[in-house]
Amino acid sequence: MTDDRRRILLSTLWTFVLLNILFRDVHELFRPGVLDAMASGFMNGRQVTEQVMLAGAIAVELMIVMVILSQILPQSLARWGNVAIAAIAALGQISLGTNDLDDGFFLIMELAGLAGIFYLAITWRKNVNRIKKAA
Repeated sequence: MTDDRRRILLSTLWTFVLLNILFRDVHELFRPGVLDAMASGFMNGRQVTEQVMLAGAIAVELMIVMVILSQILPQSLARWGNVAIAAIAALGQISLGTNDLDDGFFLIMELAGLAGIFYLAITWRKNVNRIKKAA
């Protein structure tokens, strides 16, 4: 696979993961009691503080920025950035757990996308190495 194709696929998978996270959150709004829980400042038994909201924003922003960084960073930085952020994102999504069937479905889709990102990144080698092996 060419570097350009791999970069496009990585960006596309990050977009796929982010859309699943977005729709997972939107679907939660339709679950009975969720809006009341949000208004109370407690979700799933945890207090939602400004620090918690900031941590969530940073986590999502790291994934959003990977859409772009996968395209523009040098190969080595892009490779390890994708590996690290995909692993952290997967652990973060798993730690949130699930509340119902559609939540579980979206989690599976998110993890599949993150696994694809991790695989594409961890197997990404410089083209220079391929040229040397062919010679």
